[in-house]
Amino acid sequence: SDERWRGIVTVVHADARMLTRNRIGNNQIDIVVSELLGSFGDNELSPECLDPFLASDCCKPTTISIPQRYTASLAPVTSMRLHSEAKQQADMAKPGNQCVGMQQAMETPYVVRPHAASQTHTEKECWYFEHPTAHSSKERVASLEFEPNMSLGAASGCGYGRVDEGILGLTNPSPLPMATVPFVVHGLLGFFSATLYQNKLGEASVISIAPRNFSTGMFSWFP
Repeated sequence: SDERWRGIVTVVHADARMLTRNRIGNNQIDIVVSELLGSFGDNELSPECLDPFLASDCCKPTTISIPQRYTASLAPVTSMRLHSEAKQQADMAKPGNQCVGMQQAMETPYVVRPHAASQTHTEKECWYFEHPTAHSSKERVASLEFEPNMSLGAASGCGYGRVDEGILGLTNPSPLPMATVPFVVHGLLGFFSATLYQNKLGEASVISIAPRNFSTGMFSWFP
């Protein structure tokens, strides 16, 4: 509706999966910009949508994808509040007036801002996707082991954001061996780091909600 774009930008209303070169004047695309990012990196069927499109004849072999790569990470979390709120979902009604039930409520992924929560271990990378890619498989499997870190809970604070490296560097104040200090892991927090664009010099524009490389001002996505 802005007159400044008239004659410069043509809006094509179409499902990208069905788009043909005929719809775009037999041209090919130079840059693909996608907002298909989620809390765990590859949400919203991003690989399933972007990979076929970038491989179609609408795009060139040199077509640039933004984002170019995103990595999913996981970390254990202890939070009585989040655990309690997840349990409350068991009594929620679903179609047919049946309750969700405890098992489904506790196994459902939730997008939350983790108030009153403590990340108990440093997040670890699970897998990544990159675009364009020569790999057709979208399956990913990860096996992670987390090393105890008694200062990480304090360094992570009780909410959402960058880990405090100053606190993280403190020596363990507990006189007890780490293995004997009890705590309950209530679940897992999922994070992502995304390389939006990296040039040939290696200079990259990166956004992240992972605490160890959290992007200042990233308030759009929660774990």
